[in-house]
Amino acid sequence: METRGSRQRKIKADVRTDPSSGGATDAARAAPAAAPTPLITTDQVQSDTFATDSAQNAIDLRITVVRGGMVHIKSAVSVGARYDGLAFAGPTRAFDRLLDSWLSRAVDLGIIGSSLGQLFLINLRQFQRDAGMKADNLLLAGMGEPGRFARDSLRFLVANLVVAVKIMGHDEFASPLIGIRRAELSIADAVRGFIEGVQDGYERIRAAADSDTRDREALQSAAMRPLAVVLVHPDGHKTEDMLAQLRVLAKEDALSNVKLTVLRGPDSPDDPDLEPSPIDVEPDRPSNYLRITRSKSAAAASMRARPTVVGQRKQAAKRPLIDPFMTDVFQFSALSDTAVIPQRDREVNARILTDLADHMTKDCTVREREDLGAFFTNILIPDDFRRLTEGPGNVTLEVDETTALYPWEMAASKRFAKCVFVSTNVAVSRQFRSVLSPPPTCPPTLNNSLNVLVIADPAADELALPRARDEGATVVEVLEQARKAWGGRYDISVKVRIGPCGDEAGRMMLDKLKAQNACVVSAEPCQPLELAMLVVNEQFDLIHYAGHGISDARTQQTGWVFAGNCVLSAKEIFSIRQVPRLVFANACFSAATGDYNEQRKHMTGLAQAFFARGVPNFIGAGWQVDDECAREC
Repeated sequence: METRGSRQRKIKADVRTDPSSGGATDAARAAPAAAPTPLITTDQVQSDTFATDSAQNAIDLRITVVRGGMVHIKSAVSVGARYDGLAFAGPTRAFDRLLDSWLSRAVDLGIIGSSLGQLFLINLRQFQRDAGMKADNLLLAGMGEPGRFARDSLRFLVANLVVAVKIMGHDEFASPLIGIRRAELSIADAVRGFIEGVQDGYERIRAAADSDTRDREALQSAAMRPLAVVLVHPDGHKTEDMLAQLRVLAKEDALSNVKLTVLRGPDSPDDPDLEPSPIDVEPDRPSNYLRITRSKSAAAASMRARPTVVGQRKQAAKRPLIDPFMTDVFQFSALSDTAVIPQRDREVNARILTDLADHMTKDCTVREREDLGAFFTNILIPDDFRRLTEGPGNVTLEVDETTALYPWEMAASKRFAKCVFVSTNVAVSRQFRSVLSPPPTCPPTLNNSLNVLVIADPAADELALPRARDEGATVVEVLEQARKAWGGRYDISVKVRIGPCGDEAGRMMLDKLKAQNACVVSAEPCQPLELAMLVVNEQFDLIHYAGHGISDARTQQTGWVFAGNCVLSAKEIFSIRQVPRLVFANACFSAATGDYNEQRKHMTGLAQAFFARGVPNFIGAGWQVDDECAREC
């Protein structure tokens, strides 16, 4: 599929974007400039000049393979890659660390996207002296959705890289061999896809030059100049394999329009092994990423005819019946630190799955819960994905509004007659996938200060929740224990709001909490206006809410009940300033207590509302939780 080109002031070129995304990415705007001398250059290991008398359509491509780290390669442009929705990894993570997590913050703000072929340029010259980076520019390249990256994806991505680098006025860039870090591609396929992408990139520049009337000469010059690429990998064995595959490819007739020179450059130092800082909260341990989506009901899509029952009366046959064969189709794809599992489809009876989720979230005996969890795993999760949930690595589940309704954390497997739940075997978290626009606000910067707001049992009379007060008090006590345990390393300050105004018991609890916990800087009853002002005007890292939640089926609004006549939605609360980095919402939905499936929908809707406002982390109950369990959590 062809996408629109982007017109530049001095140079115009067509930078391709992911056809499935439906968008177009503008090339980086820069006047042509002479490329700086790289630290690892083909000049050091080859003839002093590139050939300039090549045929017009020939591509003079010089690839130097280097074992080492990306941040030490001196080049006009270094390339970093990232999957959409995943944290930075590999060389890109090293750049992020050296930039004091600025790239991660840009992702939080919605500045950086990672759709396939999408590029984002960062000028590194201002950071070179302090951070120790050698490249002049970092070009972040989007790899699209995890589990879908293939050879044609790499070809598409490299074509965009070539066009962008050329339009910036450079003829060189350094890059990892994208697509082999987690074995998405074999080295042979990745090398071939990379070369094909270079060919496509040059073809795109030539096509742009043919149709351009203003900058034709500049584009034709860019298409005729040679390209020098430094491929970098930290593993010596893979480096030699890359070198061998490139040399094999250089002899093939398929590269008739490419003059490929392959060289082995001197080793460079490895990327710095940066020690986690006091504010680095990401655990450095293996993790598995599992993406789960659901298609439309197979029955609704195919409009099956209702099955005929022999002997049924004509009148009964006229009544509309639900298709007993109605199914839902789930798509699973996965990514670990070392491997990728491509998408698998799983078809499940819709009625059985609905009933199963309903039973799994109700009170039952331990044996019943184990049987339900094992059955959930057996009928829904494909075999090759179970290994990811049963291994030692942490699990991140990416879900959307359709798949977030199911209790994936309660999936269970039986080993030697012992039942193990995934959520008690490894650390499990969820990422919410949404088609909403980028978040309008961002969380506060990670530092050594932790500002906390605790709201518990704000409503009075029939909406009172005495056990929620105990939960709020427990949160304050745990924060005080943390402050003492860290020995002043963190500055923890807590504002506590418990119980409605005029409640004597609540007032006594607040006075006791302030007297016994040095982290408490303010302890007052809940007043709706003041609560709203605190959340909107002040900046908190953490907001803990224990009280009622409510959902309006007509307007799809969800929010917290501050009083009998006052419900504040996520949209109203977090309308300005900075959103908290973490919201812990232990809110029960009184309007949906009779229907567990409906209650899960409301809880999912509340989480989605907070994510839409830019809150990066949300913890909430997926189903009804016992008060003592909630307090312990």
